[in-house]
Amino acid sequence: MKKLFILVCLAFTLTAMAQAPQAQQEIPKSSDITFDTGAASYAIGYRMGLQAAGREGSDFALDIDQAVKGLREAASKTEPSVSREMMTAEYGKYQQKLQLYQREEYMELADKNQTRSDDFLAQNRGKTGIKELASGIQYRVIEAGAGKNASLDDTVSVHFSGKLIGTEVFDNYQEFDSTYKNGQPLEMDMKQIGMLGWREIIPMMKAGDKWQVFLPPEMGYGVKGQPPIGPNEVLVFDVHLLEIK
Repeated sequence: MKKLFILVCLAFTLTAMAQAPQAQQEIPKSSDITFDTGAASYAIGYRMGLQAAGREGSDFALDIDQAVKGLREAASKTEPSVSREMMTAEYGKYQQKLQLYQREEYMELADKNQTRSDDFLAQNRGKTGIKELASGIQYRVIEAGAGKNASLDDTVSVHFSGKLIGTEVFDNYQEFDSTYKNGQPLEMDMKQIGMLGWREIIPMMKAGDKWQVFLPPEMGYGVKGQPPIGPNEVLVFDVHLLEIK
């Protein structure tokens, strides 16, 4: 479960790497690897074609004939049919337009997700057992533990599963990570917890507690997201605080 572990507590990853020696693997030499030039060349062209096909019908559709012509002229080192000045200018404008378009699409998705997140939290607020903090974090206690609370000097061991709310039906949660799958709990130094939501919730929990936690976007990954988590997504965590060390 290194993915979310890195997101939540990078420092622990570095510590684990230092403590767990890895077997040395011999790195092959480039001369040991052979390939079919024709097939590899075709694969490169095919991948370029897939990218071009994805832009068909948009403002970014490519003229395939011109693209192949440019490829041939560059590969044969002949004088380009289009001046270098024009290539630089037009390619620059193409890239600028594409970047702006991608940003606009991303922000449109961020706005859509923010609305969904707000709607979900508003509905969730009225459900049985839900409590809400000033930060907007919502939680419910599934099982109360009898242990102590963790301090900043402690290391905690937790099991968790992280989920996203459903696209059509909010409660159709989609799991993106879980320590339960391999039975290996996550250990975190309290000082190294990076996610704002976890930084607030974990000290509130006692050893043995099982909580379901709902983090608003700003307490999770915000507008930046963290694939597969999109921008402005609510994060739902089932957290079991196993022990405090």
